[in-house]
Amino acid sequence: MAKISRYDPLTALVSPFEDFDEMFRGFFQPVRVEHNANSSKTASLFRVDLSEKDSEFLIEADLPGIKKEDIHVVIDGNQVTINAEIKSRKEEGWKKLYSERNEGSVFRSLRLPEEIDDSKAQAKFEDGVLKLTLPKMQQSIARQITIQ
Repeated sequence: MAKISRYDPLTALVSPFEDFDEMFRGFFQPVRVEHNANSSKTASLFRVDLSEKDSEFLIEADLPGIKKEDIHVVIDGNQVTINAEIKSRKEEGWKKLYSERNEGSVFRSLRLPEEIDDSKAQAKFEDGVLKLTLPKMQQSIARQITIQ
């Protein structure tokens, strides 16, 4: 049995262009976003690498141009959060005409597959790369005990 439907010529003209517009929506938008006039520019997320061994995780984060005093790492169970403040340097006597360098705060939060022993965690920062060595929490092995 054939289905009968009403034909609307205007819908036929608009519909193909809606699909085309939707496909490219946001394609030409800038990477940096300013939230409002009072806030500073927000940098995009920084790059991280996550590696694993039997007993520990290794996180390497690219944070070029940031001082180690401006980096904060928080470990909560199996979640690691890296927060950094990017500050612009102002040179005396120079008037800035154009700038692509961001300022503001950036952060990444990673949920790892296992809990971290935060008392043994280590962090090193050299040449703009933060290296976090995060030992895995020792699993308690079930064992049978004798009753006396």
